[in-house]
Amino acid sequence: MIAKFLDLASGSLRHTLFFVFITSTLLWSPLYAQIPYVAFNGSLSLSNDFYSASGIEARRPGNQSRGMLNANFTLFDQVTLPFQFYFTTSQSSFQQPFNQFGVNPRICKWLTLHVGYFSAKMSDLTFGDLRVYGYGLELTPGNFRLKVLYGRTKDVVTGDSVRSIPGTYRQKAFAAQLGYGKEGDSYINLNISHVWDDSTTLVSNSTNTKPAENLAVSDQFGIRFSRMLAMTGEVGASLYSSNIHAEKADDLVKKIPSFFFTPRLSTQIDGAGMLAFNITPSEYWSLALTGKWIGPGFVTLGYAQMPNDIMEYTANPSIRLFDNRLNFTGSIGIRENNLRNNKLNTSKGLTGMASIDYQVNSLFGVNCLYNENQVKSDNKSDLTKVSNVFNMFTLSPRFMFPGLGGSNSIIFTFSYQDSQDDNSYLQQSQTVDTTDIDPIEAIIQHSRNQTRSYMVAHTLSLPSSLTASTSFFYTCTSIPNGSIQITNINENLGHQFLDNRLGLTLGLGYSSTHYVTTNGQFIVSFNASYSLQKLGSINFSLSNSKYRGGSQTPSYSELQGNLQYTINI
Repeated sequence: MIAKFLDLASGSLRHTLFFVFITSTLLWSPLYAQIPYVAFNGSLSLSNDFYSASGIEARRPGNQSRGMLNANFTLFDQVTLPFQFYFTTSQSSFQQPFNQFGVNPRICKWLTLHVGYFSAKMSDLTFGDLRVYGYGLELTPGNFRLKVLYGRTKDVVTGDSVRSIPGTYRQKAFAAQLGYGKEGDSYINLNISHVWDDSTTLVSNSTNTKPAENLAVSDQFGIRFSRMLAMTGEVGASLYSSNIHAEKADDLVKKIPSFFFTPRLSTQIDGAGMLAFNITPSEYWSLALTGKWIGPGFVTLGYAQMPNDIMEYTANPSIRLFDNRLNFTGSIGIRENNLRNNKLNTSKGLTGMASIDYQVNSLFGVNCLYNENQVKSDNKSDLTKVSNVFNMFTLSPRFMFPGLGGSNSIIFTFSYQDSQDDNSYLQQSQTVDTTDIDPIEAIIQHSRNQTRSYMVAHTLSLPSSLTASTSFFYTCTSIPNGSIQITNINENLGHQFLDNRLGLTLGLGYSSTHYVTTNGQFIVSFNASYSLQKLGSINFSLSNSKYRGGSQTPSYSELQGNLQYTINI
């Protein structure tokens, strides 16, 4: 094992030295400070992971190197040139590559340019969570706003019929926003998002997804009535073609410019809207009321997974008392679908959350959390009826006190979760002896899971910088065919040396899982960090895990390590 570790570590060092030329260049950054009207700052992180396994097939690459560079040049106190660069040796075929480079120069205080990889949000109903490889522009002179972006949001992925992976087309996007006013006060924004698949990047066949096209537009606004009351909202519409190889809809082609969107027989149109009121009558309490309506045919490819066909109302109160020592936050909402009554059933859901945190004094505090989620359908057919209820309650008292030559903190946590999922599949697939119980109770036993968790953690901090933390965790989950019990205990010791420049931490842990048989896992971990002061810091971590399986699972061991160098330039 030691010889294998040395081989892996030497490989890690070789990969890390591969990036040294970047570091050696950036370490001369103080020279830029001597050039008039030029300022430079940034950060660089280089790391390498090494891994080996025995007893099982390796689940990770043996060596994997990564580099991340964030650099920022400022010229004449007016032009800002930020750079971002990501590198990894594990690059493979994904919709967005891991190796990414982007530069986002900021000129004056109101002009920002984007080149390469960047992220930009237009609105909640048009474009927001996709990373773009292309070009962008943001203009913000005074109360005026203009945002424009164009580029690739997904790369082509070749399908694999053996592994049932469908092919995905390269996806491109254009999005823009034109607005006026101060966001957070009173404002108006007009947004547009045009996203489409490049149908020339894949050969059309039965295993590939169909190329799609989407146009989404919206009007986004905010009104500040007073210091205590503000309203925000957005109204939008979308055109979505699920297959751009379908025939054109001739009656609509003349009404919509082709460079915006081409209506086809596969095209659907729908709308969406959001409205929110923020009420803050005092600094001690506030209330947010939101409503959302998204039509069943509303689709925007500017968001990867936006749900549609929903009507939702939510209230979020917040209260702060006793100099912020008592804090209450809550949320309650109602959601339903089948907005146009064109489905066999309507699903309705209730969501609720309440959290109370009270710091009684400097020695004692407590946190209490309750969460509930319900989804139920009104279908009379038992084959498609859905009823899902999830409840969770957590109570966490905490104590802070002096003793044992230092300062102590103890946290106790009790958590209870109860979920019930009644559907025909669970009732048919699970086996429970229901001979002597009521039929309704039998259904509940088929679908009900209950989990009780207990945790206690103690931390001791000594003036010598020695810290010791101990934690114990136990959870038991009751399922229809038995119960699953998990026990975990951990001990960590840490100490600082050389005027806190060197930190060492040793960890020991053991966990066991019992379900039919008992499986155990023992973990030893070590972490060392050393500060080079102005030259950065080095961090090294190593962990060894030995798993002892039962009669049905094999025993194995895994060795994992990480070597990382970080510097602020």
